[in-house]
Amino acid sequence: MLSSSTRQPPCANIQSLTSTQPTNHITATIAVPDVMARHIIGRAGTGLHQIHDFSHVKVNISSHTGPSALHAVTIQGLPWEVGNAIITVGHQIVKCCI
Repeated sequence: MLSSSTRQPPCANIQSLTSTQPTNHITATIAVPDVMARHIIGRAGTGLHQIHDFSHVKVNISSHTGPSALHAVTIQGLPWEVGNAIITVGHQIVKCCI
């Protein structure tokens, strides 16, 4: 039987849950017209905040990418997070067009 002075506390066996392996983040870029970009951004950026809050990705919208007045929407995160963000952007585009 071990004496209480030689026992390790129960938390001594807990291992770190952080991973040292590189994450599998991906980047997706969608080109959207100026009118739709305004709806994706939303008033005071609320649309971008909704995308981030729902899917936990990093979202950036560039200024015009050329004479066609398109904006590049860049989404970075884990694959399933990026997929969720693309769906959310699609929903915002549909709301714009209806």
